[in-house]
Amino acid sequence: MGEVGQRSEVSGSEDPDERVEVIAVVAVISIIAVLIAAVPLLLLEPQGGDGAAPIGAIFGVPMVASALIIEVVVRAHMSNRPLNRMMLWWVLGVLPVAIVACAIPAVLDDPEYFAYETPLGAVGTLGGMLVLAYVGILMGALLWFFVVFPLAHLVMALIARARGDKEGGRIGVGSFFLLALAAVIIIGALSLDGLAAGRAGLGQIIAALLGIPGSYEVVWPAGLWIVRGIVVGLVLTFGGWQAIMRRVRRRP
Repeated sequence: MGEVGQRSEVSGSEDPDERVEVIAVVAVISIIAVLIAAVPLLLLEPQGGDGAAPIGAIFGVPMVASALIIEVVVRAHMSNRPLNRMMLWWVLGVLPVAIVACAIPAVLDDPEYFAYETPLGAVGTLGGMLVLAYVGILMGALLWFFVVFPLAHLVMALIARARGDKEGGRIGVGSFFLLALAAVIIIGALSLDGLAAGRAGLGQIIAALLGIPGSYEVVWPAGLWIVRGIVVGLVLTFGGWQAIMRRVRRRP
């Protein structure tokens, strides 16, 4: 009996098939991210859009892939599925290195644009790209927290509610708040030009929302109105929620 219980416990917590399944999902996300990044790096001119293509491929794609991988790992951990450190090789090894490798032809074909004159300079440029890719992977944690996590929570809650699971179908107000906050920051930043770094930039966004002149330039007026609408919606939602809670507390 002791051996049977021990075997069942090991198979339930450390099932090799489940471990391989998690690694396979991480590997698929990494490979798809590399293929997506390879398209602009290999087919588009790096000068186009002030370097938007290589920056998006080297920084943006790893950030999105990292956020999705974090969600997969968190879901696996919540389900008590076994995790393997081998998946770190995909995230920290294959993903950034393969993406930067796709940039080698563009770097070698246009030394003037990438500002190098010697082979050592080309290596330094590729090294800088690798650092940028790792920064994107780290920033994926923020993208996961503000966008992927609340969005996944909402989707899972809606699916649970559609199946009739009222307990699992509860949609937290926090998820809406995080998504709205992310939308305010992203759309607000896209609507303005000349933003300062750090808290000063946040102050400029607030000033722009209030219509206060400043050292910024409005490049997307409609975006500002979208942000204002989101802020008003948040205020009304929070106020309505507080009113509902007060009524509930007053009931005998």
